[in-house]
Amino acid sequence: MTSKGRGRIRIDAERCKGCGLCVAVCPKGQVRLASGVDGRGIRVAEVGEGERCSACGSCFAVCPDVAITVYRNVGTPPVAGSPGRRKSPKRGPRHRKQAA
Repeated sequence: MTSKGRGRIRIDAERCKGCGLCVAVCPKGQVRLASGVDGRGIRVAEVGEGERCSACGSCFAVCPDVAITVYRNVGTPPVAGSPGRRKSPKRGPRHRKQAA
């Protein structure tokens, strides 16, 4: 049974050096190294078939070449513990005590 994905990723093959860090951290196994080599002789990372990407951003966070872009489906909450969006503290009006 395949779960519906929360988003998708895009890998820029020209920037990728095939280090495999993204493959190692993908919790859904959506990223893999290509079976063949490109014009530079490198097995670059590629996206697997199906829609199982959780859009957690782990692959993006570990990529030393900034070759990965994560697209999260609209209305999908972030994955707990992901390096994606972080909640900022609520900021409201500051109240001062009146001097007596």
